[in-house]
Amino acid sequence: MTNDSADSEVRLPLSPEAEKLCAAAAYKAARGAEPHALQWALAIAETAPELLRNAVSVAQAGQLRSLLRSAIARGDAGPELSRDRIVKTSSALAAADGRPEVKDADIVRAVLEASGTVLESIGGNAPTPSSEAVPAPASGVAPTPYARVAHARSRPVLERLTTNLTEAARQGKLAPVVGRAAEMDLMVETLCRVTKRNPALVGPAGVGKTAIVEGLAQRLAAGHCPDLIRDTTIYTLQPASLLAGAGSAAEYAERVQNLIREASDPGVILFVDEMHSLLERGAGVEQDLVTLLKPALARGDLACIAATTDDEYRRIIEADTALERRFQPVRIGEMTTDETLAVLRAHRERLASRRDVRASDAVLRRILDLSRDRMPNRRFPDKAVDVLEQAVAHAVYSERRTVDQGDVGTVIERLTGTPADMPARLGRMRSEVARADLLSDEDADALVRQLRVATAGLDIRPERPNAVVIMQGEAAHNAEGLAAIVAEHLAGAAERVVSVDFSVMVHPADITRLIGAGPSYVGYGDQLPIHALIQYPWSVLHCQDVDLCHSTISAALANALRRGVIVDGLGRSIRLCDCVVVLTAGRDRPEVGSEPIGLRRRDAREAPGPEPPLGLSLDLVEVANLVVSRSAHTKEGDVIRWMAEEVLPALAKRYKLRGLEVEWDQGVAAWAVAIAGNTPRRDLLESQTAARLGEYLLQYVPASGKAHVRVLVAEEGLTVEPIAGRRRRA
Repeated sequence: MTNDSADSEVRLPLSPEAEKLCAAAAYKAARGAEPHALQWALAIAETAPELLRNAVSVAQAGQLRSLLRSAIARGDAGPELSRDRIVKTSSALAAADGRPEVKDADIVRAVLEASGTVLESIGGNAPTPSSEAVPAPASGVAPTPYARVAHARSRPVLERLTTNLTEAARQGKLAPVVGRAAEMDLMVETLCRVTKRNPALVGPAGVGKTAIVEGLAQRLAAGHCPDLIRDTTIYTLQPASLLAGAGSAAEYAERVQNLIREASDPGVILFVDEMHSLLERGAGVEQDLVTLLKPALARGDLACIAATTDDEYRRIIEADTALERRFQPVRIGEMTTDETLAVLRAHRERLASRRDVRASDAVLRRILDLSRDRMPNRRFPDKAVDVLEQAVAHAVYSERRTVDQGDVGTVIERLTGTPADMPARLGRMRSEVARADLLSDEDADALVRQLRVATAGLDIRPERPNAVVIMQGEAAHNAEGLAAIVAEHLAGAAERVVSVDFSVMVHPADITRLIGAGPSYVGYGDQLPIHALIQYPWSVLHCQDVDLCHSTISAALANALRRGVIVDGLGRSIRLCDCVVVLTAGRDRPEVGSEPIGLRRRDAREAPGPEPPLGLSLDLVEVANLVVSRSAHTKEGDVIRWMAEEVLPALAKRYKLRGLEVEWDQGVAAWAVAIAGNTPRRDLLESQTAARLGEYLLQYVPASGKAHVRVLVAEEGLTVEPIAGRRRRA
């Protein structure tokens, strides 16, 4: 069969399996070179290991692959076997058997014939495979499932639905894992148990649960693990892959059964990330998974590593006592800054080799400081690694070879929406507040002083909001404008204002309007306004009319501000340490004491002091950094300048959208202020100005096309003059 002249007479088409095998062998060879014998064998061992069962006396496919890789690394790849030669030989073999195409088995036979004794030497010292389980040792102790020796067999469902994490580690595709040695050791010990050998990695998102499993895969690839699990392979299952393409519940159940059967192989460890998403109640197919999974876990046939958050573990897995008994929790906490710094250094070296971009230790410490201060709702090391990766990408985009501290500030500003130049921003915010007359000079200076200390991380109560401002009485009307200015300068956009109306929370049960409903109640899991603080913690929380809510809710709000965290109905902690809170009370009401709806217990500690104004609880007043009762004493010239610089240009822009271009005479701003009267409320001044000017301008708005007018002040009032037409008196 190996005669070249005979081979050249036959050339049959390759089956998809045979084509895949040839491509795998070509991938193993050096660029531009033909594969050698052991590279062909390694391709076969990885894609169709069962075809080598009778050819090489190695107990398991994993052991054979390790031996082949070691031999190739030493330079002992055997003779060169070109693709053309192997295809010719396998075509002759297939033709002799009367088949119209070349199968992968024909490729294997051709490789074995051409390799001679090279492959035999690979497994010469290994025991001959046997389909029987290894007999119990003389001590009479039965072997554990990992110690069984079985033929390597294909795992089509696992290969299709999962990712081979151990193989990815061998190929160097996984990031280095630094630290977590104690957690990894505990996980390995759990896998070596006889029963309940299923570790559940439980911890907040971003602490590195997946990285710990990747670290185990790297240990397995390097052989740095107990003999009991040395030849195992970790397969990662993504929950969505089980449901994808399943047309019916029966098809899904069959897929799960096949997956569990293959995962029960002694050489397999199944890693299920986001385990809770597979065990959610309420759908039939998910219930099938729970039903099928429990017996396999109970018998110890299936070794499974699960990863989930603390909240989901309590809510889903612990709630099912039968399922909870199958897992051994391994608690994964957030890394310290020193541990995270070691992780960043390891990632720095990896990024330097792949992107040729360097970052100094000073840059890494800047990343730690800013990510800790500006990203409180995320965990180390995930948030710090994200910032480092983004900073390196920013340097690559800018075609630079180093990352500086300015890059870190830019990246943090983009990721969180918080400005990096905070002192300069505070100065501009002070000027804007003064120009808009939202606070008196004394109150504006007090607010800036508080924010300057808090944003620098020097606040004596860092867990509390950066500032809590109570605006009551006539000052409450300025709260919306103040919140917008603070959000624009501290959070990067005026839209970063989260508004919650407390006037509708008149019953203790209305607390669900703030934090959400609990499990099994209507509205459980719904999105709430405060959830915006999870994504953008640097925002302004505007609590409207807190004096009208029930005393229980007022006390809960005060407690949340004091602790710096709100826990929603899902059990998630929403941190308030980086937001500014603006509370309003007594809007459009006289300054008299008033109690919220419902009975309010008078605390004994309130007796000596004065009653808090406008019905606010003493708890809220105590937690506030600034209480503003009166509007700023506005000078008429400042109001006229505000009218000319902000209100009239904004109004002209609105008319321009309707086709009317308006020019204002210099006296229009003073006329508008005089017509509105002496009102301290700028919202009323704006609305009244828009209404009075509308009386003059609406008749000039064109039905189509464009028009152009000029508004002048005359002795008898306003005059509107068309730019290209006759003068018309309103």
